[in-house]
Amino acid sequence: GRHLMGSLNLEVLFVGCPNVHVPEEAQAEVRALLLEHSCVPVFLGAKLSDGHSAYATEVMWPLLHHQIPDRQAGGKGGDGARVSSLFDAYKRANDAFASTVKSLLRSNENVWVHSSPLLLVPSSLRKLGIPHDTIISLFLHTPFPSPEIW
Repeated sequence: GRHLMGSLNLEVLFVGCPNVHVPEEAQAEVRALLLEHSCVPVFLGAKLSDGHSAYATEVMWPLLHHQIPDRQAGGKGGDGARVSSLFDAYKRANDAFASTVKSLLRSNENVWVHSSPLLLVPSSLRKLGIPHDTIISLFLHTPFPSPEIW
């Protein structure tokens, strides 16, 4: 399932979430099909996926664009409990990504974490006990916010 990136002689696997709900009985077939294209799916389920996405868009996006999200995350009302429940989903989704990546890792490999929805993946990977020679890189599409915003 790994392919060579042109003349770089670099094997790459892409790990991500399908943009559609995949019923549990179809996941093995989808996983096999995607692996033919060097892709590995992370199936989060609708509720976890929605919570993860909401935290990324209602809390992380404003912060990374130098805005302070309101206490209720996106003006949805409430006492801030919504932010806590969204963060729980965000953390569990990041842990699911880390678990999938760990299952694929071999010695002396690099992991490139891409963007703010996955900011917790590096620490989750380290907690899972990945090989000591694994290099983890992070790419953000935005500048990191100033300390007073963060």
